[in-house]
Amino acid sequence: MPWSVQIRSRPEDFQVEEIPAYIPSGDGPHLYLWVEKRDLKHGEMLRLISRFCGVRMRDIGTAGRKDDAAVTRQFVSIPLQDGVEPGPVSDQLNVLEISRHSNRLKTGHLRGNRFRITARGEEPFGPQAVEAIAERLSLLEVTGFPNYFGPQRFGGTGEGVARAVANLTSGRQRKSHSARFEMSVVQSAVFNLVLRERVIGQRLTPEPGDVVIRKGGLRPFAFDDRGDTPAEALVPAGPMPGRRMAVASGEPKATELRAIEQCGVSDELFESHRKLAPGTRRPLVQFFGRPTVELDSTANLVLEFDLPPGTYATAGLRELFAD
Repeated sequence: MPWSVQIRSRPEDFQVEEIPAYIPSGDGPHLYLWVEKRDLKHGEMLRLISRFCGVRMRDIGTAGRKDDAAVTRQFVSIPLQDGVEPGPVSDQLNVLEISRHSNRLKTGHLRGNRFRITARGEEPFGPQAVEAIAERLSLLEVTGFPNYFGPQRFGGTGEGVARAVANLTSGRQRKSHSARFEMSVVQSAVFNLVLRERVIGQRLTPEPGDVVIRKGGLRPFAFDDRGDTPAEALVPAGPMPGRRMAVASGEPKATELRAIEQCGVSDELFESHRKLAPGTRRPLVQFFGRPTVELDSTANLVLEFDLPPGTYATAGLRELFAD
């Protein structure tokens, strides 16, 4: 980042708290555990909870994955068990509260995530830096930032995409969870390539042929069919290819076809794996919610903001600290 900041010097510098879609009612056949993990992978968290609570891993529900190298808090659901109490599970995992609810927690059962990021500089920050970053946050709250998938989506390197394509086109039988992950890698790579081309071409506002989503909305529809909805209320929606994905037209479609070709795949791949990749649309632009910035006791920047589910905070931070 041009501002020469570090945002992951230690796990406490990157804190994430889930914003639930609903609060547990206090009654029902499922326990809801409000847990805090520190520098812990999602799969390891599930294994620890499985042993701690005496339940099968496949019976554990979560609304989504949280960052590994971070301190995160989220709900986890398990079937009702006797004897489960709040307390430490390990030195990296702690059950803070327990409640009950009527249903198992499923992926997507959240409104978003609240982030608290400590940005450390080579020199202490001062009031002018706080003012400049506050202005930049306010601007991005309105204009948004490119909604890239982060490198962790691809296994940390570009090799993850090539490996996923090779496995999916090999004709070999794959375990369903492995094939589903590999397909998501390919979809995400297509999305990022489309977004990159549109960033370079300064095409991040809706244009003829686009599929769009209302700011803060979920349902994609054709920009050309928007009626009297102003373009300023809409964002273009990039492709996560699959047979159910709303199809663009014109230049947006041509951009998407180039990205699919660049990944070394074709529409036939998504059709042959249609159960793994039904297809959807994802906003090309995302927005900070309720952003704040202040200095801590050692003159580091402390940022807080909300982001919708599936948005990578690092994508927003990259834009925030760019020239």
